[in-house]
Amino acid sequence: MRAIIIVDGNYLYKSCMNEWKKAPKYDFCFQNIIKFYSKVINTEMHLIRVRFHDSPPCEGGDNNFRTKKEKVLNKLRSIQRIDVVLGRCRKIGNTFSQKGVDVNMALDIVRYANDIDTIIIISGDSDLVPAFDEARNRGAEIVLLLSPHHFNSTGSADESIKKLIVASDFYFTFDDKMMFNTSKNYTP
Repeated sequence: MRAIIIVDGNYLYKSCMNEWKKAPKYDFCFQNIIKFYSKVINTEMHLIRVRFHDSPPCEGGDNNFRTKKEKVLNKLRSIQRIDVVLGRCRKIGNTFSQKGVDVNMALDIVRYANDIDTIIIISGDSDLVPAFDEARNRGAEIVLLLSPHHFNSTGSADESIKKLIVASDFYFTFDDKMMFNTSKNYTP
């Protein structure tokens, strides 16, 4: 089976902030996600591409964060089969926000639905639900990877996440071990 991973970079940053503070090398192990899911479905999967969506660092923002984000994006650009897709950064007053990132992600989800068996999405953005629906209508399997912080102690998710879960074929939570274990011996 052929798979693609589509990542909401800002979502991943926020979900893994504690790990990034400890490990500034920014090594993502997207292949671990494929190993994990292959084990779950008991079928070998091949990672075709990773599409990492984000906005560029905002001018006038926190210099420390901007420097870290530039390092992450440059590291990802240097890795074969990872595409960095940038939206825009917009400043309104003292607040920074991303623009166009979710639209670019939705376009990728629909664009790859005809050619890929499984689309693995790392995002918590319920605006992607229509793209999930269209991709599933085209025959692609949608797998959602979520941060565990969306679930309370009883395992219940907030309403926006429930919409994503319902629109996907499967969902799992990721952990720091899955995302940052650079060992070749990673086992899910």
